[in-house]
Amino acid sequence: MLHLVLWNRSAAASGVISLPSSGTPRAKSFTAYYWDRNVAILAKQPGAIVRTYTVNGKPPAKGELFRNPDLAHTYRLLAEQGRDAFYKGEIAEKIDAFSRANGGYLRKEDFAAHQSEWVEPISTNYRGYDVCELPPNTQGVTTLEMLNILEGYDLKTMGFGSADALHVMIEAKKLAFEDRARSYGDPRFSQAPGGTAGQGVCGSAPEPD
Repeated sequence: MLHLVLWNRSAAASGVISLPSSGTPRAKSFTAYYWDRNVAILAKQPGAIVRTYTVNGKPPAKGELFRNPDLAHTYRLLAEQGRDAFYKGEIAEKIDAFSRANGGYLRKEDFAAHQSEWVEPISTNYRGYDVCELPPNTQGVTTLEMLNILEGYDLKTMGFGSADALHVMIEAKKLAFEDRARSYGDPRFSQAPGGTAGQGVCGSAPEPD
């Protein structure tokens, strides 16, 4: 379930909302490469992929304005109505309708019943640095597991960008993602074998007012 940031109601006049409405020119970038490549694949999926992420059925060309008025509308709802827009209002209703139409399980009642939790971070120490992540039910442990694996290798001697360094990092990522797929879940319903990837040394963050 999405954990929403606190919105300033005056954000309705800010760039956060106006930017997707007015549009931004598409740059040539790594993201653009996947944008071009995946439109045809994603177009076969349920939802408004083509309407949202293409211009006249094609990915925007370099320098062409890309607009996302639906995203601007969503931001405007959040700015005007707060969290209730997502958990109880129009956004929840649309997700419910989409889920029902495509064989999903999320319902508006699930959103309305949601209660956010204030949790303690977990961490590991990587070469003298304490690295903090959110615990399950997020996938933050994955990063900590990768670092724990990599600490056993002399990456500096291998050389930045070398085949050996890249190989070790890729394999660490594969192992951590395998554990994520098999073991991570909501701790109220599942328990990852071996506990968490590190001790919570990051301290407690102050709870919001």
